[in-house]
Amino acid sequence: MSYDPDTNAISSAQDSSQMASDNDADSQEISNDELVRKIYKNLTSSRKHLATARDEMRRDFDFFAGTQWSEEDKKVLDEQGRPAIVFNRIPRIVNAVCGLEVQNRQEVQFMPRRVDASSESDIINDAVKWVRDGCDAEDEDSEMFRDCIIGGYGFTETVMAYEENPDGDVKVNRIDPLEIL
Repeated sequence: MSYDPDTNAISSAQDSSQMASDNDADSQEISNDELVRKIYKNLTSSRKHLATARDEMRRDFDFFAGTQWSEEDKKVLDEQGRPAIVFNRIPRIVNAVCGLEVQNRQEVQFMPRRVDASSESDIINDAVKWVRDGCDAEDEDSEMFRDCIIGGYGFTETVMAYEENPDGDVKVNRIDPLEIL
């Protein structure tokens, strides 16, 4: 098969050598069992690679929440009869940085590649703004930014949701960074 970008047409291969090379590519496909093994290997490798980052992220979120003493240090202080006092100044700084993000928020914009396509990009920009306003994308982006400031990673996903509207609604959801591989 070939694609012609000028006509937006997909045509089947006329040349027998092209068809032969397509058949060779099909014969090189991996079986389902091999694919499952490969995916499992990649997932295991990813989890192992990100284990340290995940542990640091948990510790960062704990620090933000005020859990700043290790269990060993708490035990030593308890044995000495001393309280484990925390003066948590982290939320104040994080909130200030997150406030700056809200005040200086940038809009998503699509720029035309050609001079004569500016009206098309304006339509797309207006449509994206309408969709993002309707699903409170800015709030989700701010939560994602907060995750990124605290733990170093922040994620959102854009999906079509059909629970409330059978025609579908665009939703932007913040994803807990600890859930991402």
